[in-house]
Amino acid sequence: MYILFSGSRSGAIHHHDVRVAEHHVGTLLGHTQEVCGLKWSPDGKFLASGGNDNLLNIWGAQAGSPLSEETPLHTFSQHQAAVKVNSLSVFALMLKSLIENYMYSIFD
Repeated sequence: MYILFSGSRSGAIHHHDVRVAEHHVGTLLGHTQEVCGLKWSPDGKFLASGGNDNLLNIWGAQAGSPLSEETPLHTFSQHQAAVKVNSLSVFALMLKSLIENYMYSIFD
């Protein structure tokens, strides 16, 4: 649990291992503008990132480990303004989307 995640103005999310001098260990590229917020899901399996590009990205990983995915698991693009990550609303939105997609696939 020594990995620190930080969002940048460029839209990148950087991973830093705070135990070593060469601390930069990874980067996620899922935003085109400044990252406004990062929030881990309560179980530590997902990282949500919100940005000034009106996107909410959900990344899969274990808390405290570098993320290895090159693309988000899911991107929500319906927002009309910058996305500020809120712990309850982000994961409620993700659950709602998963349920809707599941129901659509059953009845389609």
